Amino acid sequence: MKRILIIDDEIRLTRLLEMELHREGYETVSVHDGVSAIREALNGSWDCILLDIMIPRISGFEVLSQVRKMISSPVLFLSAKSEPEDIIRGLDAGADDYIVKPFHTGELLARIRAALRRCEQQRKWKEISFQDPLTSLLNRRGWDASVPLILQAAVENGSRIGILAIDIDSFKEHNDRYGHEVGDRALTTVAESIRTTFSGIKALFCRIGGDEFAILTAGIEEEEVFSLAQKFSAAVTAAFQGGEKPLTVSIGIKTAVPQPETTVKELIHDADAALYRAKNNGKSQTVVCKRDSE
Repeated sequence: MKRILIIDDEIRLTRLLEMELHREGYETVSVHDGVSAIREALNGSWDCILLDIMIPRISGFEVLSQVRKMISSPVLFLSAKSEPEDIIRGLDAGADDYIVKPFHTGELLARIRAALRRCEQQRKWKEISFQDPLTSLLNRRGWDASVPLILQAAVENGSRIGILAIDIDSFKEHNDRYGHEVGDRALTTVAESIRTTFSGIKALFCRIGGDEFAILTAGIEEEEVFSLAQKFSAAVTAAFQGGEKPLTVSIGIKTAVPQPETTVKELIHDADAALYRAKNNGKSQTVVCKRDSE
C-alpha cells in the first residue's frame, strides 16, 4: 500500500484528504506544522508528500529544502497562493507539482497518480542504469554512486567498512580456450557465489567490469570479512572443481573505521594493492591490507 504524508494546518482539509486517499487505497499520516513535518518526513517511508506552503513554525519551502536532502519521493505543493510567480517559485524550489487551493479532488488524485508513475519509472531506469545486465549485480556506475554514501554513514556512525577486490584467476585464458558463452556462465556462477556467501550481510556487490568484482561490507569486523572471503573463495573453487574448466579467485581486502578525511579512492587503492599481492603469491589467495588499519 502506498503511503502519503499530508502536511497542512487546515484540519478540515486534511480530514477530507485522508478520507479521499483512503478510499483510493492509500495509507496516510497528517501533521500540521513544519517542525513535525520534517521529523515525520525523515523518519518515515513515504511514496508521496502533500505539502502546504503556509504552515506554522517552519514554512513549506524550508520543509521542502530539508526533506530534499534526504529523500527523493515526489512532493506536491498545495497552496492558496495562485500567482504565476508563486507557482514558479514552488517548482523551482524542487516540488514535483504545484496545486492551487481550492482544488478539484479528482484532479488532485490524478496528479498524485501521475507523480507516483513518474517516480516508479525513474526508479526502474535507475535500477537498469546501475545494474550489470549479465550478473544483475551493481555495475561500475552503481558502485560509484553508492559507495560514497555508505562511507559517509560509516564516518558518522563510527562503524567499520570493508572493501574486497576480487579477480577471477586466468580468466582471459579460460575465455580464449572455451569461448565467451562459457565465460559468461562462469561470471554468473561467481556472482551467485557472492550473493550466497554474503547473504544476510549488509553489503554491496558489484561487477566492476570483465572478470573484476568488488564487495563493500558495513559494520563487520575484519576477521569476519576475511572468513567470508575465504568461504566465498572455497565456494568458487568447488563450483568449478572436477570439470575440465577449473577456476579460482584472488581477493584483496581493506577494512577501516573511516575518518572524515578518508576517501573511497584510498580504500579501493589499498584493496587493489592487496589483490595484486594475492596474484603475485600464486593466485587463489586472500590477502588483507594492514596499512593504517584501525
